[in-house]
Amino acid sequence: MCLSEAALVLSVEADETALVDLRGAARTVPLILVTSAGETVSPGDWLLVQTGLAVARITAAEAAERNSFLHQGEHHENP
Repeated sequence: MCLSEAALVLSVEADETALVDLRGAARTVPLILVTSAGETVSPGDWLLVQTGLAVARITAAEAAERNSFLHQGEHHENP
């Protein structure tokens, strides 16, 4: 099973990659799946990233919901 995470686009490069903020770390991800589907990507957009590849553009609300769900257990200590 693969986990998809929401990432905020910081910049878009000419080589069809984007610099994104993924959990507070800057990462470069290929945009080929998103752009080949006819989507445009701009700084400030949210992407769904899976195994280091942008797979879809999502709304800010979808990103917030996904991040909330994925990080809900991070503040609990293991006994």
